[in-house]
Amino acid sequence: MSKDEPAEPSGKSDSSSDAPSQEEYRKLAESARGLREHSSRTEDAEKRFGNNAAANSWLKYTSVGLQFVLVLLLPLGLGYWADTYFGTLPWLTLVGFALGAVASMTSIILEVQRMDRVDDKSAGKDK
Repeated sequence: MSKDEPAEPSGKSDSSSDAPSQEEYRKLAESARGLREHSSRTEDAEKRFGNNAAANSWLKYTSVGLQFVLVLLLPLGLGYWADTYFGTLPWLTLVGFALGAVASMTSIILEVQRMDRVDDKSAGKDK
């Protein structure tokens, strides 16, 4: 018997008292045990969902940062490769950097606007 369960009543049945019978007591104890287990499972699920929401938020913003870096580095790397191939160092590297910076900022602005639209839809504010 766990410490949360009350002691079982004695086998004596007093017809004048409102004490439950053995069968009623057993049913009540099982019902109470089921409620305790259900509430602990619900609390565990809520904790896991909260952690998943934090992880999803972290991943969403990490992907934006990686997108920024990759879109910036690709034209920069191509410019550097072209400079070494044609011997025009640093001009094509600078052009690649400028193109990468413009493309990165454009992609970040578009991604943030998309995230805002998704957040507004999930909050029920259709524009």
